[in-house]
Amino acid sequence: MWVLVASCASKEFAIMVMVLSSYRSLESARVNAINAVDGKGRTALARACHGGNFDEVRRLLAHPHVDLNQEDDSGMSPLEWAIKHNHHACASLVRNEAYYRATHPDNSFQSHLLAELQSADAIFDERLFRQAVETDPASAMKYLDQFVTSDRYDYHFKQLDAIYGRRNVKSSALYAILNSNVLPAQDETKYVCLQHVVMQRILDIKWELFAERMYLFQLLIFGLMMTAMTMVVASSYAITVAIADEEAGMEVESSSTTGITIQLMFHLWSITCIYCLCAKTQLGSLQPEYLWRLARWMHDGVWAPFDRNVHVPSLTMFKSRAKWWLFKRSLLMTLFFAGPWCFYFGFIFNGVLGLDPISVMVLGTVMTTSIVLCVTAVYFLILEYRELLGEDPWIHERRANAGVCGWLFWTIVLVFFLPLGTPFMRRYKKYFSSWFNILQLITYICILPFAVLSLACLLPEYQGRIKDVYLCLGAFITLSLWMLSLQYLEVNKTAGYLLPMLMDALGDVWDFLVFYGVFQCGLTCAFYFIFQQKSDAYRTLWASFRTTYFVLYGENGVDDFTETDTDGDRVLPALIIQFGYILRMFHCAVMVVLLLNLLLAMMNKTVDRNWDKIHARALSSYARSVLRLEMMLGQTEAERDSLIFLTPRWYYSGAVAEHIPLAQNGSLRLLNPAFTEPIAKHDLAGGQLPDAEEEDTKRLQTKVAELTAQNVALRIQMEAAHERMEHKVDKLMALMLRLHEKTD
Repeated sequence: MWVLVASCASKEFAIMVMVLSSYRSLESARVNAINAVDGKGRTALARACHGGNFDEVRRLLAHPHVDLNQEDDSGMSPLEWAIKHNHHACASLVRNEAYYRATHPDNSFQSHLLAELQSADAIFDERLFRQAVETDPASAMKYLDQFVTSDRYDYHFKQLDAIYGRRNVKSSALYAILNSNVLPAQDETKYVCLQHVVMQRILDIKWELFAERMYLFQLLIFGLMMTAMTMVVASSYAITVAIADEEAGMEVESSSTTGITIQLMFHLWSITCIYCLCAKTQLGSLQPEYLWRLARWMHDGVWAPFDRNVHVPSLTMFKSRAKWWLFKRSLLMTLFFAGPWCFYFGFIFNGVLGLDPISVMVLGTVMTTSIVLCVTAVYFLILEYRELLGEDPWIHERRANAGVCGWLFWTIVLVFFLPLGTPFMRRYKKYFSSWFNILQLITYICILPFAVLSLACLLPEYQGRIKDVYLCLGAFITLSLWMLSLQYLEVNKTAGYLLPMLMDALGDVWDFLVFYGVFQCGLTCAFYFIFQQKSDAYRTLWASFRTTYFVLYGENGVDDFTETDTDGDRVLPALIIQFGYILRMFHCAVMVVLLLNLLLAMMNKTVDRNWDKIHARALSSYARSVLRLEMMLGQTEAERDSLIFLTPRWYYSGAVAEHIPLAQNGSLRLLNPAFTEPIAKHDLAGGQLPDAEEEDTKRLQTKVAELTAQNVALRIQMEAAHERMEHKVDKLMALMLRLHEKTD
């Protein structure tokens, strides 16, 4: 009898092992079923929110595995669909579920997610990582640990091409970290994942493959645009004087102040243009294969194509030397071409077509700056358009998959019709939700008419109102361009924190304006009323607003109360003067002492509150700049594969090529070595030593998170196994009872 019991127990144990082994696949199938998508990429929850089916949304949210943030092909999440179609009850349900999951770490969704992360194999799952980032960044960092190993000196990575994002930008881990959550308060908690060595390596790879070249080229073009605008501003008055002298029949002397200014601006502008052209020729050398050649040449003096069998020690150092060498070469090329140019126009040139040298320099400066402004503005508008299309690459996929006629049709739509319709299309709303993007578009669009006006202002008949519009538009463009130049600080991993802190400060200023506006409007009307238009400083409401506004900066304007008329009599009665003094004292006390100090206290508190997150925010600023550049790249899968994989025939060398047919040699793709090469720990850390206390804290937090995840996973498995064992024991007891009855 006991032999029979032991045999049954061993069979039950084998069955339990088989059930446990298939548990993960069954759970994965259940997750895929609830989050399955249709032809438009929409889940059942997205379809329910789109249609406003409140009961269906409630039923789906009760499922422990439903994904709240999964976007469809148009880039819309279930919450965004509900808001778009004014289904506010459905939107409220989604927000409430997101808040419940955020405030109850032991909820069924997170428990299942932790168990799935614990049992995940070494294949990167974008869905799993995105859910982990949105709910528990610590578990997401733990998930990334399986894609990196380390020895004494180096890190070794795997699956970096999947983490990089093969299909499109939205399939990358970087997009999952930087994309917005249902609850905006959770966004900054995800930025800690950027400090993981895997994500740092991903950022370095993206920077090396495309971001550095694009950034430097855009910096050159933007610098050229700003220089052209600065030339217009700096030489505007001198050119106006030269034109006036020419109209009066006078010749501008080269030794006069006007002549010296025009010559100086012309030579500076020429040197800038020549340097940009020379630097552009060097940027092509930053291609990964060519840069490797330069690094090897710096190492052993051999100039040869890339060979995977050749190892270059300290490759990062030699790449840095190669970049510095390219920079010095661009300076030497500039000196070589700019020297003769400036010497010729400075000492030899005597004019052409009946024009003296100063007139030629005036025309050359005005025409070239106008052309450069137009061309660069169009270039940046195209870049913004490509970034905008990066939100949803549907049209690129249709062009790639269409025939000749279809390709021509979608190209016409892409070039002529889509730019006008993007502000009204919901799939591009994320781009237009940023005031910074809107400011860029307005600035670049305004540059086009400004460049035309700069040419028109050379003619005497286009003075007056057009000149005034030209000056106001130029002042706005100049200020806007200098403000937009701040975006190029984002790539600095240390100084990049200034931009998020600036945005926080602007938020405090906005809150301050709520209080300030109440007093400012009230005092504007009060002073306008008591002066009764007897003073120029308060003659209109706008004049009264200006005068009271500058009190905030020390212009108290008390002399306005004792202003006299032409007869020497005061314009205000004595009682009104005394009342005005009291009102101005109240004005200064409230505006300067109270509200201004309140603003400073708010900004100081904001900086202190975010100081602990300064490193993560600086890194997020850098990551956003890389993501912006990636949005401007080609968006089809084939275009992304051209960066991830290498296909040249010379990649194979020596005996390896002899064993590969020529046809296969030309079509076989190999992963870019940047995704697999080991990286020194010192290089990835930037030469900085880790903080011992911070490292201990992170180690303890990681251990606690690991034990918690293991505990949750074991608890779920034990509960499931316990239920199955109880069922099997009941069956076994029933079998034993029947056996006992038969033996009796």
